[in-house]
Amino acid sequence: MHDERTHHYHYDSQHRLVFYTRIQHGEPQVESRYLYDPLGRRTGKRVWRRERDLTGWMSLSRKPEVTWYGWDGDRLTTIQTGTTRIQTVYQPGSFTPLLRIETENGEQAKARHRSLAEVLQEDTGVTLPAELAVMLGRLERELRAGAVSAESEAWLAQCGLTAEQMAAQMEDAYIPERRLHLYHCDHRGLPQALITPEGETAWCGEYDEWGNQLNEENPHHLYQPYRLPGQQYDEESGLYYNRHRYYDPLQGRYITQDPIGLKGGINLYTYPLVPIRYTDPLGLERVISVYGPPAPDRAGAETPLVLTDMTGGVTIYYDPETGDSMTFDSSNRIDRRSQRGAGDPYTGEVVGCETNESGISAAYGTTKIYTTDTRARWLHGGGSSLRDPYAPRQGWKPTMGCTRAQNEDVDELCKKVTSWMYSHPGERIRYERFKTR
Repeated sequence: MHDERTHHYHYDSQHRLVFYTRIQHGEPQVESRYLYDPLGRRTGKRVWRRERDLTGWMSLSRKPEVTWYGWDGDRLTTIQTGTTRIQTVYQPGSFTPLLRIETENGEQAKARHRSLAEVLQEDTGVTLPAELAVMLGRLERELRAGAVSAESEAWLAQCGLTAEQMAAQMEDAYIPERRLHLYHCDHRGLPQALITPEGETAWCGEYDEWGNQLNEENPHHLYQPYRLPGQQYDEESGLYYNRHRYYDPLQGRYITQDPIGLKGGINLYTYPLVPIRYTDPLGLERVISVYGPPAPDRAGAETPLVLTDMTGGVTIYYDPETGDSMTFDSSNRIDRRSQRGAGDPYTGEVVGCETNESGISAAYGTTKIYTTDTRARWLHGGGSSLRDPYAPRQGWKPTMGCTRAQNEDVDELCKKVTSWMYSHPGERIRYERFKTR
């Protein structure tokens, strides 16, 4: 680079970044090491920064800055440093942060108190039997909740005690002071502001389409590492940790190949080429989010076509007005004998078909096609050269260039999907979009 900075990246056998160093003018400026759990989630990092010691000599710090991470599935929920703990609550079923809870470590220490069993043991110098300690623990939980069970009251009566006497022995529970902030995000889930309970803006940031921070107002010095869905900013490297890979916003691409290979696209390093519409929260493949149920039927309007596997959820949602076909995730696998265009045998997601002289085929399939399974449906439009190999076994004629689903099937499936979407208001649904015409 023009400022003579050199970046070194070291990976383990699982292609995970485990060591990073930046050297400038021949001197190390920063070093960091990363830890992962068996699922490949980053659980910790240690960072050494260049600083001046007591003798005036510039070198890397002897003691690293340590950060630990806690996860709920693929979503980062806890960031623990030497001074604070930051917890994040997400919108249901999405990677969009909703609430930020920050607690100082000193406050967490104050919140620790002796249990009722510990108080009795330490004050009397007697070691209680394990069974008695368990019963006291249950009683303490009931007392703090303000609802003592009849079983506990009967047990106390046998001992000649009352709930009031036991409550007087308990240490007061300290409620630590926490700073709460509500996330304000754009349509992709990228945080734009942190709002206090009083409605004041405590932090705000402006980003370009690829996640580069253009401006930031942070008068309270809040730590806000979240970027595009599924990404966390690392100050030491300038990279965004993106679950399975690291993303470089300056280049708008990943620094390592896609773990799922060509399934994520021909370019193994690319981020979605339309980042204002698509995201990649897991560093694997692009997704897009939609909200709410489909538009109600209008007089003369075509009814959206929805094909589904009853055991695996929605597979295809075809909108005849836009010509778009949306495919939803499924954990089911299709039968290996299904022809190309039915679904991905590894994830069950529906994929596009080959291109021929007549153009791109509009054939799609479902995620579970068996010779005797009537729950699954197959759809392809006019001009397709593909046949549904199981259509005869499902009672359909093997004709070409038509929609295999009958009207009653479409009506039934539309009702089921509409009911599901109404019962999950605001919940994001992952899908990939393919043009069908």
